[in-house]
Amino acid sequence: MSCTYRAHGRSVSGTTSNTDNALAFTNQQFDLTAGPATCFANGYFTAPYAPVVDTSQAGNPPVFVN
Repeated sequence: MSCTYRAHGRSVSGTTSNTDNALAFTNQQFDLTAGPATCFANGYFTAPYAPVVDTSQAGNPPVFVN
């Protein structure tokens, strides 16, 4: 069985923090786009990511936002 989901409204949004160089996503809705009736109609995603660093720069410095 394979279930395919897409972000509700085709986008996700989150918050940023310069305190710990983090991104946080809370209760982001995903809707079923393909799969059998046994798939859940939608799901929700919550996750923090920290620290966010710039791996394209020497020393992988932390990312800050304005």
